Amino acid sequence: MKKKPSLFTLVLTIAYCWLCFFCLGLGIDVVVMLINMKGFDFSITGFIYLAKMSGVAGLAAGLGSWIFAKIDEYNARKKSPTDPNE
Repeated sequence: MKKKPSLFTLVLTIAYCWLCFFCLGLGIDVVVMLINMKGFDFSITGFIYLAKMSGVAGLAAGLGSWIFAKIDEYNARKKSPTDPNE
């Protein structure tokens, strides 16, 4: 039984994608700082910038996946199932 995409799953997906992109960006920042041997120079403006960029990427990824799930749900309702045992 499939769950229907709801607004709650949309919010959870956006939050999950934001967290993943934030951690990825933080890891990339650390690696770049280590390669350039600048040391760790984290400022609050850097974290705010990273949070904003992660929010944009998380919103795009979460909203895109939710829209595709809605389209898939619409197509599943529109067409009859091919397997009569389901």
